[in-house]
Amino acid sequence: MIDPGIRQLVLEHRSNGAVVDTNLLLVYLVGICSEAWVRRFKCTAAYDIESFRGLVRFFSLFSRLVVTPHILAEVSNLGAKLGGGQKEQFFGTLRKFVGQVTERFEPARALVANPHFPTIGVADSSIVALGAEGFLVVTDDLRLAGKLKKQGAHVINFNHLRYLI
Repeated sequence: MIDPGIRQLVLEHRSNGAVVDTNLLLVYLVGICSEAWVRRFKCTAAYDIESFRGLVRFFSLFSRLVVTPHILAEVSNLGAKLGGGQKEQFFGTLRKFVGQVTERFEPARALVANPHFPTIGVADSSIVALGAEGFLVVTDDLRLAGKLKKQGAHVINFNHLRYLI
C-alpha cells in the first residue's frame, strides 16, 4: 500500500509532471532497452527488474516527466559506458525519450551560485532549482531528498516505493 502522503503528492502533481533524477532516469532508459540490462549494467546493477517495472508504473501516473539538460548530459555520459550495440540502442532510446519529455533549462551560472552546489554538483543543483519552482522531484538520492525537503520542496524518495509499486 502506498503511503497517503505520497498518494497526495502524486495527485497534486499529476498534471504538472515529475522531475526525474539521473539515476532513476538511467534505470528507466536502460530497462526500456532491455529489462535484463538493468542488473547487468554496472551503473544500474543496484536495481532489479521489479524496480524498473515499478518506475514504469509510477511514471505512468504523471502527464509528463521533466528533466534538465544537465540531467540528460549525465545520463548520456553514463549510458556511453554500455558496450557496442547496447550503446547504440541506448542512444536511440534516449533520442526518442528526449523528443517526448519536458526539458527545463537553468543556466549553469545560476546553478553554481546555489549554496548547495559544492556538495551536490550542477545536475542536482538543477533539480533543486526545479523543486524550488514547485515541481515534484522523484529521486533515490537520500542527500538530495534531504536538501529538497529542507527547502520545503515536494520530493519522493523512490527507495520508499521500490517494493510497493
